[in-house]
Amino acid sequence: MLTQRALVLDASAALVLFASGRMHEILRAQSASVWVVQETVDEVRFLRGSKTSKSPSEHEQIDWSSVLSPGLMGLLERTDPQEFARFVHLAQMVDEGEAAAAAAAMHRGYDLVVDDLKARRVFAGGVPLIWSLELVHHWCTSAGIPGDEVGAILANIRQKARYQPHVAHPLLNWWQRHYASE
Repeated sequence: MLTQRALVLDASAALVLFASGRMHEILRAQSASVWVVQETVDEVRFLRGSKTSKSPSEHEQIDWSSVLSPGLMGLLERTDPQEFARFVHLAQMVDEGEAAAAAAAMHRGYDLVVDDLKARRVFAGGVPLIWSLELVHHWCTSAGIPGDEVGAILANIRQKARYQPHVAHPLLNWWQRHYASE
């Protein structure tokens, strides 16, 4: 079990989960509720084309209703002036989407799922931080996903989200072991 606290996804995390092609299963595997802010929905509109796309510039549109409508994920509204003030403060240091997600998580006592290294440095100590790959890993291990299938999922993430864990990422070895087998 990853966490019992609710999770707020920033744009980078949402992109990774959509790119996996298994977002519904990953969200269902979480014991906590999962949320996004409007800025994340506005920012995450397309995935990059896959290896089988006719053109490398081809993009796949993201359908947010597929996760919001069935209640797999909720949309948080910023209504409290203190949360707005925190958002404005954080937006001076990081992108607005990251600031909005962090302000929502901090204000509500939720965990923040974020991959951007600068954002993680800025938010460290202010909110519990989780890597998007931790959600993927949790689902893969708890659901017993075979290694070759994990490799294909990681290849989708690499291709469609242009994501690759950095050299000090806690799940780098897991990524390399399975991505290499794809």
